[in-house]
Amino acid sequence: MRINNKLIMMSLKHKVSSNTLDKSENQESYRKSNLMKRSFLFLLLFTLIAAFGNRTVLAASEDRKVFDYYGLFSEKEVNKLEELSKKYSEEGKVDIVVITTDDLSGRSRQEYLEDCYDEYGFGYEKEFGTAVLLLLNMDPGDRGIEIQGYGDAEHYIHNDRIEHILDDVFPLLKDEEYYKAMEAYMKQVVYYMNEEKGVNTSPVVGEKGSGNYYGEASVDGPSNYYEEKEENILNNVLAQLGISVVIGVIGVGIMAYHSSGRVTVTSRTYLDEQNSRVIASRDDYIRTTTTRVRKPSNDNNNRGGGGGIRSSGGGGVSSGGHSHSGGGRSF
Repeated sequence: MRINNKLIMMSLKHKVSSNTLDKSENQESYRKSNLMKRSFLFLLLFTLIAAFGNRTVLAASEDRKVFDYYGLFSEKEVNKLEELSKKYSEEGKVDIVVITTDDLSGRSRQEYLEDCYDEYGFGYEKEFGTAVLLLLNMDPGDRGIEIQGYGDAEHYIHNDRIEHILDDVFPLLKDEEYYKAMEAYMKQVVYYMNEEKGVNTSPVVGEKGSGNYYGEASVDGPSNYYEEKEENILNNVLAQLGISVVIGVIGVGIMAYHSSGRVTVTSRTYLDEQNSRVIASRDDYIRTTTTRVRKPSNDNNNRGGGGGIRSSGGGGVSSGGHSHSGGGRSF
């Protein structure tokens, strides 16, 4: 009996030891499996971030078109400009961007805008597509404005049209009417994007300085300029109404004239031309009138109609290889 009891105890100890060993091995296997799963998930997440990281950044900036780094506008004005940009973008099929800063990090205004386009990939129809960018540099040492057109806007917002936009915007900037200036800029961009006259959409670009470089080659004669549209009396509703009234009065007068009896007696009916003559005449001095006209200056190549020296701008190609039109002035 003692021998049997001893054998039973030894058998139980062996079974307990075996169960403990199996449990320990299972825990170790589970720990390794869990670690492998976590490592796989981490690698998968890292791969997704690496593959779509740039797209995520661009998507975050897709709805933002006003970058007021300088703090030039109030929050209300920024929101309003964002709304206007969205509205006019749809009408003109173009991204309309505004950027303000006082730190170009050693770059020119032209280079700064080029880098912004390369970094954010603006475009209405696609990444790096049709877009117009405006920069206001508020650095006292280089305060100025720069405008560039990319994609289809390189042709429709070509150098000549940019100069006309600057003519209208510049006086507002001088008067520190910055919000009104941005509003005018957006209105003119959408107007020109829908104006075909004066545009060559398939230009043959020459070398820089040839007069046929990027932004210059797209100019196909004069455009129907925005300021001319605004000044045209036929585009004024009140003027149109007034013209209609005048035409109506004239028409009624003509009908009244023809409907009444015609007068056949005139001032010459009873005049005796054979015995009538001028018997005396004299000249009396009344006054002298002098008119002065300012002689045109010879620096028209350096100044636009709105004032300001064109110190930068013109078309070009960004470091990322994107061609554009352009123009700018200091203020």
